[in-house]
Amino acid sequence: AVGLLATTWVAIYALFNERLRAAVGDGAHASAFLAGAVAIASLFVAPMFRRLARIRAGLIEGRALARWRASPAEWSAFARAAEPLVAADQRVTLGLILFFAILIPGAMALFGGDAKSLAFIALGIAAVGGAGYGLGRRHAAKSMRYRDGAVALGRDGLLVNGAFHGWTAFGSRFVDAAVDETQTPAILRITYAYRSRAGEQSVTARAPVPKQALA
Repeated sequence: AVGLLATTWVAIYALFNERLRAAVGDGAHASAFLAGAVAIASLFVAPMFRRLARIRAGLIEGRALARWRASPAEWSAFARAAEPLVAADQRVTLGLILFFAILIPGAMALFGGDAKSLAFIALGIAAVGGAGYGLGRRHAAKSMRYRDGAVALGRDGLLVNGAFHGWTAFGSRFVDAAVDETQTPAILRITYAYRSRAGEQSVTARAPVPKQALA
């Protein structure tokens, strides 16, 4: 739907160019460029989400390698063990964002760039990174609250307590998996990666594995 709306705006820009520029000025060019970028992106994003939706539906409908359910007590113990690990992962991500927010504008300023403008750019990047970190912490806290404790593990994805992870969409790949049996309950850890403009990003998904489900 977003791609269709963006394409429609590009068509309006092409068909009614003079009237549109008379109404909004040079903003017509910028809006058409942005709409074109969104329309092109939708060609890749829509199939990716369709693929993830099929994987998620399959796990819900029972097409999984293994399914189990953690009790509220087991989930509570898992959350206490997993939450510090999730928080540490998010702090590392925030640290990398802040590091590059300082490094890149700082290097550009040293090579003759406008230091004042670059400082504002650095602050803007840091602010976006901080906002993302805050939203990530909020989402992590929400995902750690017990809903149904149900876990479904498939070849292409993992559904845990209502949260979904998929690693076979375009640009994604499975990295590794392990079960930490030193915890009670044991913790299943799955790592997968996806491509972004900044390079390959990794995600670690965790789920409790009650003793009766280990086999």
